[in-house]
Amino acid sequence: AMEKLLKDNLDNESDDLPQVQVYKTLWLEAEAALCAMKYEVRLANMNAEILKGKQDR
Repeated sequence: AMEKLLKDNLDNESDDLPQVQVYKTLWLEAEAALCAMKYEVRLANMNAEILKGKQDR
């Protein structure tokens, strides 16, 4: 689904300027990196809670 969305956004004919394509690509890469970082933070928080629970036993 994400791949199709990216392809649809990058293939827009009204954005023929190379600068627009570069900006869109950078923006989408930044959004993907932000999503990945949020996931990693959530995972780290869950692991910390699991360890905390094991120590409280």
